[in-house]
Amino acid sequence: MKRKVLTILFILTLGFIWGHSMMPTSASAAESGGLLELIRPFLEFFVGKGNADDHLIRKLAHLAEYFALGTETALFVVAEWMNYRARRQHMLPESILKKALLSEAFVFYVAFLDESIQMIVGRGPLIEDVWLDLAGGLIGVGLVSLLTALSHRKKQDG
Repeated sequence: MKRKVLTILFILTLGFIWGHSMMPTSASAAESGGLLELIRPFLEFFVGKGNADDHLIRKLAHLAEYFALGTETALFVVAEWMNYRARRQHMLPESILKKALLSEAFVFYVAFLDESIQMIVGRGPLIEDVWLDLAGGLIGVGLVSLLTALSHRKKQDG
């Protein structure tokens, strides 16, 4: 059941990411502007009055959507692998790192395709967006990897 829910979330996340890449620039700008007006007071608390703008909201969106993708990817790759290994009482830290890197590589391919879609539909693809996507994915992958490793260690110690 958990795997089915995760699969659905994963597909919805990919659809969300690539669907937004296919949006015309005007529709994307309108959506970003609407979201900005909704959360402007919250953002200005962190970045200062008058510093929350469309550019910031777009870059935060990249981080957020790829954080979700990285988290979901890591749950598939890292957590499933660790559960498999835990049943056999073997934990190799270098293997955990390899699985985390595999998760991040997948995030890179999604980000690369995301920017390629924008190029095809006539929007401006940016390498800085790929870097932001990778950062968001890395945070998600890292968090799942860390929490899963800590959980496994606690089970071994207890």
